[in-house]
Amino acid sequence: MNIDTQKRAAPEDSKRADMVNRIHIPPMVDNPQLLVPLCVNDDSRSAQDSPAPDAIYVPFKNRVANVKGLLRELKHYPGPIYLLPSADNNLLALRKGLGRNIEILYAENRPLQTFYGGLRTSNHRHAIEHRETWDLPMKRNFVIQHALTRNHNRILLVDDDIRLIGNGCLSAGTQSLTRYAAAGCFVDRFVDTSVMGHLERIAGDPVYPFLSGSFLFLKPHDVRGFFPCIYNEDWLFMILHVLNRTICSLGSVGQLKFDPFRGSTRSIFQEFGDVLVDGLYSLVADEHYERRHSEELWAGILAQRRNFLRSLSRRLPQAKYQRIISTMLDVSSGITPEDCLDFIRAWEKDLISWKQYIGEFQ
Repeated sequence: MNIDTQKRAAPEDSKRADMVNRIHIPPMVDNPQLLVPLCVNDDSRSAQDSPAPDAIYVPFKNRVANVKGLLRELKHYPGPIYLLPSADNNLLALRKGLGRNIEILYAENRPLQTFYGGLRTSNHRHAIEHRETWDLPMKRNFVIQHALTRNHNRILLVDDDIRLIGNGCLSAGTQSLTRYAAAGCFVDRFVDTSVMGHLERIAGDPVYPFLSGSFLFLKPHDVRGFFPCIYNEDWLFMILHVLNRTICSLGSVGQLKFDPFRGSTRSIFQEFGDVLVDGLYSLVADEHYERRHSEELWAGILAQRRNFLRSLSRRLPQAKYQRIISTMLDVSSGITPEDCLDFIRAWEKDLISWKQYIGEFQ
């Protein structure tokens, strides 16, 4: 972090530090895996006799080679696999290798797009700039709608870079949906985390992956949330189920390696979603989720985040990491407690709107 940034941040953060001392700010969650129960399959049937998901959905954007690799992992799955691309790029080459159970879907559903574009969260000032270029939440919402129209009662959402899907994983996930509305695996081979998480790992801190939309079994009729236009939208989707214990973990899967620091905009895009969702989950872990509407609380959470970024800056003196952390601090300085409160209020109102919208397909 450069000196100018440090000087600009000091007066504001001094006030926030005083606020932190006045009220209890829950610590960041060290291990979110402890927030969900482990589903141990006690069914005596063998894996080959166990049910499979009614359908598998794979959203992707341009990474055709990844999709081909995933399809090879799923070659023994007999049910429908729906691929959701962002564009027609390279689809011709992909189609040549598609099996009979594979179908191309497009999430360009006009009623859903109109509804999604009109949501309060989609028009929040920290979301609207990403809405046109980041279509993953839209695809995941479309999956729920599509599954309901096709009467798919147990589905799997899986990203194109997920690997090491073990034998019996599909059946175990499907069986868990007899007791839970959602279930998933932790991505613990090349940890699926944010830029912040990768910086923590490099600094020597333990980082535990959580469940995510990258590998998630769902019962479309029973899930309560939707995927809003924000980074960590899958964590927001799951939080209601974490609170009422209707989501479980099954084990772990792997993910293809990638450079988390490639591209200058990744950390900019992630910062608001990281702050908001980390704060909400810290309240869940602290058993004080009812405090989520406190302006003082969010002032303290933001101060805590910035202090932690500065500690990372001291521990990671390399120029590469200094630039990233400085950018994150600059973005963080533009996030206010009111921004967090506005998004939470918008999201909770949107949950009601989503329930009404999706109810037409149930």
